[in-house]
Amino acid sequence: MRIAEACIVILAEDLDRTLEFYRDRLGLSVQEEEEDWARLDYNIVIMRAPEPVPSGIVTLNTVILSLTVPDVDAAYRELTRQGVSFFEVPQDHGTFKTAALRDPDGNLVQLIEYHEEPGNAPPNGPGNMV
Repeated sequence: MRIAEACIVILAEDLDRTLEFYRDRLGLSVQEEEEDWARLDYNIVIMRAPEPVPSGIVTLNTVILSLTVPDVDAAYRELTRQGVSFFEVPQDHGTFKTAALRDPDGNLVQLIEYHEEPGNAPPNGPGNMV
């Protein structure tokens, strides 16, 4: 099997609220927008949930949107100033640093910074916030 492309689809009960969060707080650009969905940078799609999302699904946290940023501490300070709440403050894990928050629909979003060490190059993926 050869996979040519992938995307992540995030269900939103309130499309406008969730789109505002990813666009205005996290700084992602809207690439394409229709009535019930919007495609952002890095093939992230925000889609209006066809029905209310059961709360049990939100607590499963089966998907985490992980955004690579150049400086987790700076991103944390910027988003905190904008009123974004984090449930994990920046934590250093040796070769990388993370912080975690939830979007308006309760989905997990992780910010990750890879330390510049030989053999520890960041993977290709979401880029710059801050």
